[in-house]
Amino acid sequence: MKTVFPDQAETISQMVDPGEYGLESYTCRLLCVRVFLISMVPEMKLCKEMIELLWYIPTKNEPWIRLKEDAEKTENQEHWLEEVNVKVAGMSAPWKMWNLIFVCVPKCVLVLYTAKAGINFLMETAGVDDIIVNSVALNFLLGLDELIAGALMSDTANEILKMCEDLPLHYDDKKHDDDTTIQKYSTEQQVSKSFWLLLINLFSNKLIKLIFVIVLTTVLVGNYYHRSCDYKDGRWVSKAMYAPIDMHYTLLNAFIPFFFPPEEGKTPYWQMPE
Repeated sequence: MKTVFPDQAETISQMVDPGEYGLESYTCRLLCVRVFLISMVPEMKLCKEMIELLWYIPTKNEPWIRLKEDAEKTENQEHWLEEVNVKVAGMSAPWKMWNLIFVCVPKCVLVLYTAKAGINFLMETAGVDDIIVNSVALNFLLGLDELIAGALMSDTANEILKMCEDLPLHYDDKKHDDDTTIQKYSTEQQVSKSFWLLLINLFSNKLIKLIFVIVLTTVLVGNYYHRSCDYKDGRWVSKAMYAPIDMHYTLLNAFIPFFFPPEEGKTPYWQMPE
């Protein structure tokens, strides 16, 4: 534009932001990024609970399926699911390591790289309508493991998973007698009357996820600008872009690009004009 309208070069520099790729509002882009990360919070919580589960359950083999006490002893196998209890129990150390390496770690890696790829995708999407749709559609990737498991597992296995009882990871050893109940109620009333205690309780219990999303958004968006942009003349502009030498993209390039970056050409196919 400066070449076509040289007499308007100063005005173009002030009014046009080449680093925003056509989207008129930074606020809209960041809002869509936050919506995407909010949709990922349950998956992050699931990863945390998986690690806690492997840590808290006893390190010994225990049956996860037990016969109910009032079950009728019969050889009829048609309704056997109604006569058993399914509950999380102990697991041997080798099985814990197996689940940690082949279930928990891949799940955490999937969530991490989905977040990074989603941030890159949303930050580089130009149209406002596209970025709003993509911010929600990206969450589909996180449900692929459950979709595959539900499709490939048998109906009986899926039914057993639904029957599995929850395992409380944090136990409350205090006896819930009348004195304890009254003391707990008095504490809650005191918190509700004190502005500062109410504010602390609000931030520590109610808004912790929102604060986590804001911090995570700041970190990931800042990492994107650090990797992909340069700060020039008071604005962020894209770095010079180089095309890869070939189309072969290995797993090391995908998951450890810091140590195994893909080979790129020496001449940029795009760079910010001086």
